[in-house]
Amino acid sequence: MNILNWLYTIRSYLEGYAGFLKGGRFWSLIWVVAISVMIWFYGESIAFGQWRPLETEYNRLVAIGVVVLAWLIYVIVSAVRRRRAESAMIDAVAEDGTDSEADARDEVALLRQRLKDALLRLKSISKKRFGYVYDFPWYLIIGSPGSGKTTALVNSGLSFPFADEMDEQAIQGVGGTRACDWWFTDEAVLIDTAGRYTTQDSDVTVDSTAWQSFLGLLKRHRPLKPINGVIVTISMADMLTQSAQARFKEVRIIKQRLRDLEDNLKVRLPVYLVFTKVDMLAGFGEFFDNFNKFDREQVLGVTFPLGVSQSKGKIAQAFSGEIDLLLERMHRILLERMQQEPDDIRRSSVFRFPAQFASIKNVLVEQIGELTASSKLVGAPLLRGVYFVSATQTGAVYDKVGRSTSERFSFLQEPNTTGTVSQKAFFLSRLFNDVIFGEANLVTTDLKVQRRKRIMSAIFYLVPLIIAGGLFAGWAHAYFTNQSTMSAVNERIASYNREAISIPVEDITTDDLNRILSPLNTLRGALTEDIADKSRWYHFGTDQEEKLRESMQATYARGLNGFLLPRLLVHLQNRMNDPNISTGQLYDTLKLYSMLGGLGPLDEEFALRQLRATFETSLPGAGRAQARENLLAHSRAMLLRPLAAVTLDDNLIKKAQEKLSAIPRAQQLYELLVAGSDAIALQEWRPVDKAGPGADVLFARQSRTDLRQGIPGVFTRDGYFNYFLPRLAEMSEQFAKENWVIGEEQGNAETGDDLKINVLRIYFNANRMQWAALLNDLTIRPAPDLIQAAEIVRILASNDNPLHTFATAVADATNLDPQQFAAPEAPKAQTPKEGEIDEAQQRLAEEKAKAEAARVQELQLLTDGFETTVLDPYAALRKSLQAPEGQKSEFSDLSPILEELSLQLSRAAINPGDVNTIFGVESKLVSANQMLVTQAQRLPEPVSIWIGRLATDIARLTANGARQSMSAMWQSSAARLCKSGIENRYPFNRKAVNDVAINDFIRMFGPSGEFATFFQLHLKPFVDVSQSPWRLTGMNGAEAIPSDALVQFENAQTIQSAFFSKGGNELSLDLDISPNDLDSNSTSVSLDINGKNISYDHGPPQTQSFQWPGEGNRSASIAFNPPGPNSRVTKDGPWAMFHLFDLAQLNGSSADQFTASFRMGGRRASFDVRVGSILNPFALEALRNFKCPEGL
Repeated sequence: MNILNWLYTIRSYLEGYAGFLKGGRFWSLIWVVAISVMIWFYGESIAFGQWRPLETEYNRLVAIGVVVLAWLIYVIVSAVRRRRAESAMIDAVAEDGTDSEADARDEVALLRQRLKDALLRLKSISKKRFGYVYDFPWYLIIGSPGSGKTTALVNSGLSFPFADEMDEQAIQGVGGTRACDWWFTDEAVLIDTAGRYTTQDSDVTVDSTAWQSFLGLLKRHRPLKPINGVIVTISMADMLTQSAQARFKEVRIIKQRLRDLEDNLKVRLPVYLVFTKVDMLAGFGEFFDNFNKFDREQVLGVTFPLGVSQSKGKIAQAFSGEIDLLLERMHRILLERMQQEPDDIRRSSVFRFPAQFASIKNVLVEQIGELTASSKLVGAPLLRGVYFVSATQTGAVYDKVGRSTSERFSFLQEPNTTGTVSQKAFFLSRLFNDVIFGEANLVTTDLKVQRRKRIMSAIFYLVPLIIAGGLFAGWAHAYFTNQSTMSAVNERIASYNREAISIPVEDITTDDLNRILSPLNTLRGALTEDIADKSRWYHFGTDQEEKLRESMQATYARGLNGFLLPRLLVHLQNRMNDPNISTGQLYDTLKLYSMLGGLGPLDEEFALRQLRATFETSLPGAGRAQARENLLAHSRAMLLRPLAAVTLDDNLIKKAQEKLSAIPRAQQLYELLVAGSDAIALQEWRPVDKAGPGADVLFARQSRTDLRQGIPGVFTRDGYFNYFLPRLAEMSEQFAKENWVIGEEQGNAETGDDLKINVLRIYFNANRMQWAALLNDLTIRPAPDLIQAAEIVRILASNDNPLHTFATAVADATNLDPQQFAAPEAPKAQTPKEGEIDEAQQRLAEEKAKAEAARVQELQLLTDGFETTVLDPYAALRKSLQAPEGQKSEFSDLSPILEELSLQLSRAAINPGDVNTIFGVESKLVSANQMLVTQAQRLPEPVSIWIGRLATDIARLTANGARQSMSAMWQSSAARLCKSGIENRYPFNRKAVNDVAINDFIRMFGPSGEFATFFQLHLKPFVDVSQSPWRLTGMNGAEAIPSDALVQFENAQTIQSAFFSKGGNELSLDLDISPNDLDSNSTSVSLDINGKNISYDHGPPQTQSFQWPGEGNRSASIAFNPPGPNSRVTKDGPWAMFHLFDLAQLNGSSADQFTASFRMGGRRASFDVRVGSILNPFALEALRNFKCPEGL
């Protein structure tokens, strides 16, 4: 059997025997039964944490009783309230307010009485005891007086059950025609209002008040749907006889009444426009006379589609099209009707009726257009259709076509004739039954009332549904969650077993932490991902996570003690065996090793801090960051659980204790303080941070260390006062309590103030060395050229001087004098969050903070015995930075010098043309640099050293600048001639084919030649000629700079001295030649130089003087007699003599004398040659080594 059929069968029985169990009450009873069943059978499974309120049968019975009692109270209260409300509603109809005007008061009283009688009538005929107001749809009929409203109803063919109780004139519901008539049919209630309520032209105040009161009564007593629609009647006689102005006025009045209805009733009403008395059109009776009853019950008119009714501005157009279709239909039956009519006069009327109907089309379209017109402020009514009816056919008809024809052709107009007299109703019955009543639910209900009803209905049905659904959903979710969790945990355990089977847990000798990371992550994942935070209250006691969690916690603890703990101990053992371990690291490692082995109290914070540092050392790099975090998480979990008993290496512990005992306690404590993880975590003092944004441009380190490496934060003023002193006060006490670490008794160790003073002494010494190493390594960055040097000096001369900023930071960071540092106040305890700690705990925290501040102040008093140079080693630097009142600081005197130096450097970099002016010894650049050196000597270290290095660097750059400028000038003057006319020519290249022209030689090497002139004009002030080779002089302490180009200028000077010995620009070389020897095979030998000859024939030698280059023939030759093969050699050209002597073997006996031995063709002769200077041009090194300089 279908469950719904079963429920509805039960419902019908209950309604028969218990009428109050109808509608919502029946379904609420079903929910009560369902909830009771759920409480009884499943209540014991409901839990909130550990609390199960329905675990016992008694509690479940009480819960069911509460549910049933609540339901009964609801049913009784709702029934009583409904009955009282409806009775009060009927009584209130007659008691609602009063009006100011007597006539209006009487009118409203009449309306209330009529409404009360109607409600009582509805209650008597309704099958419902509650809600009978909405049994039937209510329709309001409005229209002008005489528009045929009542006549249409009387002749509509509707069934009026109470006709026998009404008067004879009108089968009306209750009341007369004075205000409104109530018509009760089998299908609906029709309210026929007085025409004056529509026009309100008889007595505006009375009619308006009555109309508004009537609408208020409808809204108050039928709030959800006050009425289901509005039937608007307009008499066709008015359309035919009234002027256009009167017609439009009537439509506007109707439109206003429709607006009153929607504004007061807060609903969107369907409107049905009915044109009555259509029989007034001439020919109507004759045209439809043969219609039988079925035909007369049809609908004549237009019902618009709902979309057209809701559209704006389209109804009039749609109506026009529909009228055309209606006329087309009339024309189709016209011929048949004419054939059926035997009377000529009636046939004529039949023929003219379609034309009569068509003649009013435009009028109707205009009226409907006016009725449905809308604007942004006022909407159009929901016009559902336009219909044409005739209740009775009496009175004169209106022949609009005949009148129009008469007026057009000046015919005599016949008077209006009396049409067919009949009591037949045309086109009314189905209009009401099929069209209007069929759309009873089209009206929109009041949104507020509808929303309130929907909310209450939703609450009534959804609350139990949500409760039941939530209960089942919670259990279902719990079931699937448990299944999913157990499946995930089982997978993790299986994965863990596969990974752990190959990992040893006994006799561990390796500290490989990577190997154990994966299985431990697997176990932790089960706790943090699969199980953690999955237990929910809405599972109502069916969770299994707690049991799984307890089991996994035990497995995880075994894994930590079996895998992680032994390897950590091995790692600590390896560290203690490291010969390079520091004292502080050894102490911390031994302490942690002893803690994990159970030899001392476990300090979780200390252990985690040490383990973090351990993992960062053993697993360095950004790529292993996740591994480090995982290991730290495992370590934290291990420390929160009982540690397994382990066997420690006693020999290793003893060895470490002996090593620590050999180190003074003060040294141990110092290393613990400065090498601990807290000290390392302090912010490092870095030069790049303290010199401002231009640090990288301004500073460099001679060791090429990065400026981002600086002083550990513990060696700064903040580190000293905020970390070192407080930690020293704390650690000195803790150190005394930790004698168990090194195995000493409390009284055998150095303690008290002596320990603290010794630690401070070690610290101050280390602090001084740290800062000295950094500041000595720092220097102002050497500039690669004058442009960079100018930029560096400009930065130094700026208002926000980075050097001043940096020096100030150094002076502040190194000042450890407690007299210049305010003693720290006792820090206030942090305000606890609500519920975290009580007032007593807060007072305890404040007292602890005060005690710590007091210990720090005591330590500061201990430093009174130290000299100021120890506490404030750079006090002089600070003094130079501070300006006495009304005066300048020593440091500020640097600014004008740096500004001038920056200016001169910029000029030298941009326009280095005048070398002497820019780079000379008397130049402004050199002068400014010398002033900088002088001022730097007045400043304290390290600024004096930095400025001195800067001046030396500028001197070097100045010399280089001069050198570069002179190189450029040399390249633009003599370099080209030297290259083309001198280099690679004889005599500079002995193998060259071409000789140097004498004029070119003189131009280059003469006393007024290029080399001499360039040297005198440009080089002389910068060249040190006191030693060979010549060097460019240095300035302000800069070393002299060697130069290959200067060597060539020195060679040129030597060549000048050798070849221009007589002064002036004439090339002159004097030679005295005498024969020395001749072989026996030769009778004579003759030596000819430039036309001058010297001969020798084994007789007494004679000395002959020669002058080169001379004025004769430029040639040189030697000839042996008697002639033979190769017995004569001749050389031509200005350098012929030198070419000839190149063929001889020269052996020098002194600097100015040598023997030239010629051997050729088996002949031999030698000549003694004496030159006029010790600079022998035939053996001149300067000549052989000369190269044209390309630059300086």
